[in-house]
Amino acid sequence: LGEKLRWAKRSLWEETTRVPLIFAGPGIVADQNCSRSVGLIDVFPTLLDLAHLPKRTDLEGRSLKPLLETPKSKWNRPVLCTFGPNNHSLRGNRYRYSRYADGSEELYDHQNDANEWNNLIADEATAVESRQIADQMKRWLPSNNATPVLGSAGSDSPLYGEGTISLGEAMKRGATRQKAE
Repeated sequence: LGEKLRWAKRSLWEETTRVPLIFAGPGIVADQNCSRSVGLIDVFPTLLDLAHLPKRTDLEGRSLKPLLETPKSKWNRPVLCTFGPNNHSLRGNRYRYSRYADGSEELYDHQNDANEWNNLIADEATAVESRQIADQMKRWLPSNNATPVLGSAGSDSPLYGEGTISLGEAMKRGATRQKAE
């Protein structure tokens, strides 16, 4: 809160997209940390795996069990964060790449710039290397965007009215769709 003069968690920067994630239970070694970037989309597949339940092929996330067993395991999948239509950010183990609906881009190197102050895409000195890194990360961006559901943001959201629908409207549409089927 307050990073880059923003007073709400409505951005794609590091300080607004990070949340703590803690696992505890049988078979999980206590008091270990993992520095890999993972997403909440991976929690449900992880719980299925830890409970020895069948894998679900319809889930986009993947089990974090390998990282729970060996925190330094290779993990080469960036985490996708989305804020509104066509605004996406990918957080890898070292870099964060963001692309916005207006076509603008940002690339930050967390090894050298943890606060995301220096957009490498805008830096001519690193333009070639930055473009290569950005192009590698872009392949993880979604190819289509569902209409965002307006939840806790309320009608004061800057995105309200730009293709968003209220949670109540989404529930009505879902109920109508179920009746039709």
